Amino acid sequence: MYQAQTKDLVVPRQVVDGVFCALGNINLELVDIELLTRTLKVTVDAADDGLDLDRIEKATRLISTVLDELSYDPFPVSNYTLEVSSPGIARSLRTLEQFQHYLGSVISLKTRPGFEGPRRVQGRLMETNETEVSLKTNNRIVTFPYDWIETARTVVDWQMPDDDNTPNSDNEVVL
Repeated sequence: MYQAQTKDLVVPRQVVDGVFCALGNINLELVDIELLTRTLKVTVDAADDGLDLDRIEKATRLISTVLDELSYDPFPVSNYTLEVSSPGIARSLRTLEQFQHYLGSVISLKTRPGFEGPRRVQGRLMETNETEVSLKTNNRIVTFPYDWIETARTVVDWQMPDDDNTPNSDNEVVL
């Protein structure tokens, strides 16, 4: 199921379930949810015809209503900020389904303190299962257990693919 957790604060299951159901009712997908000190950050995406500001506004109003109606208050002693946004180009990866969707893509990940190995790694996502992910980096496969991954996101490659991997000698763009 959804891994909704940040540094020290865990998003209560009641909040995740309420937001997840509300977004499903308007054809939006819950991509990520983070509970910070006084901010609930919700990242949404649309599987159908795209995400625009009107849909984000509608999602914000709906999530706000859901939070107001919950019997559990994630912010009992203070006001909070609800931040709803699109995932942007570089996508956070938290669930098995998200990792599976981006198999073959370049991702970066940061391991938790205490991990015996590299703290920050970038490579091509080669394999994923219920317990770990494997990246190809520097011509070798490195495996990371989910429990040791602090953050993971897709990486945007801004270079144009080139058949022979050599730049055009005339510095021309060939279409």
